[in-house]
Amino acid sequence: MSGPRTVSPGARCGTVTIPSSKSHVHRLLIAAALGESPVSIRLRGLSRDILATADCLRAMGAEIGCTESRLSAVPPDRPRTPNGEAVDAFIWKGACRRGRWTPLRTNCGGTA
Repeated sequence: MSGPRTVSPGARCGTVTIPSSKSHVHRLLIAAALGESPVSIRLRGLSRDILATADCLRAMGAEIGCTESRLSAVPPDRPRTPNGEAVDAFIWKGACRRGRWTPLRTNCGGTA
């Protein structure tokens, strides 16, 4: 199809594929990479932004797999506190309790 089309009012039939929400996919992928066990995320289409997020998470030690319809995330092994909690989760909770956010420097340029 090229150029604008005029559609007259009336009944229609057919299918439309709606791409996955980039915002939701970013959040799911980051949460999966910070989790405790491997996760698989089904989606409809990848964007360069999502691939860039996957690259950053790989640089931070997560194993991220990508296809057009699925992302997989295997969190990295992380040091643990004496009570068994992952150190990054422990730091995150502490930052939330203090009520402020300190940007984390990454190998991906900028801050996260």
